[in-house]
Amino acid sequence: MILPGFPAQTIFITNHFNPLYINAMKQTFLIGQIRIIRVRGENRHDFLNRMTTNDLRNPGQKEVIPTLMTTDKGRVIDLLWYLERNNEGWLITSPGMSDIVYERLDRFLFPLDQAELILEETVHDLTISINQPAHQTHQWCENEGQVAWSVNDWFPGGEMRLSPAFLQEDEPLSEHEFHLLRIRNGTPWTQFEMNGEYHVQELGLLWAVDFSKGCYPGQEVVARIYNYEKNQRQAVLLHWKNAGEHGSPAELITDGKPAGVMTSVLKTDDGHIGFGLVRERVIVSGGELSLLGGDGTKIPMIYQPFPIRHPRGINKKASF
Repeated sequence: MILPGFPAQTIFITNHFNPLYINAMKQTFLIGQIRIIRVRGENRHDFLNRMTTNDLRNPGQKEVIPTLMTTDKGRVIDLLWYLERNNEGWLITSPGMSDIVYERLDRFLFPLDQAELILEETVHDLTISINQPAHQTHQWCENEGQVAWSVNDWFPGGEMRLSPAFLQEDEPLSEHEFHLLRIRNGTPWTQFEMNGEYHVQELGLLWAVDFSKGCYPGQEVVARIYNYEKNQRQAVLLHWKNAGEHGSPAELITDGKPAGVMTSVLKTDDGHIGFGLVRERVIVSGGELSLLGGDGTKIPMIYQPFPIRHPRGINKKASF
């Protein structure tokens, strides 16, 4: 269902996960800058495998593996992309997260691990191209100094590009346009959703988890929630007409009781949209949802759950 307020001048594209609204003229956005974390040593795969959620023990040639760094309570710190290049591993973090991820990995690295972490001094631009990827999903390719790969699981229809300098092929999306797309698409973002506060399941990131592998920080919590279907909240798209100013995070209520949290908010031509995490019992019952304004007023909201993105190898119980 398309909620009120979606601009008419968009192309409607569907794929196997979720509708994606794409501006017809602007398709490239400079997400930010990162420093690559290079991982060397014969046991680098085993080390990274026990530090993140996906199976990194045997990466294929030119394969890109999405994986999560989580807290001991199974809450997402960052979404990482791992690839092998020139006989070493590359970890691609979100913008602003390179130092945080490196320091957390380094804290758990010991001489017996036979692995080495190197945080590059060189800064790289990370861009996303909002179109249907031409190359095979989960494979990276290289062209004129750029490394590119599909991020279709995370941002349907998107292709990530890593380059020493931003090569502006199209008129770039503004920051407002990019976040408009990613909120409407249900894509969690660093600092707003991926900040160590919210669980893997409620952010819809199970596709970056392998439930057959061994331990990693937070593994028992992630497995328990999945096995016993204990997820309490689901990601939703929020929309309301109020013209005031709103910040995030902000509490969501139903019948005067806490119902969830709005993690991202963006002003539009006819109101606001937001990324919210709402209790499943409210969604199942079709309960009314409101945002509690700064002056205590209740602002009615329309909400639409995002499609649930299941893990690969679905329908097998997680190991503890």
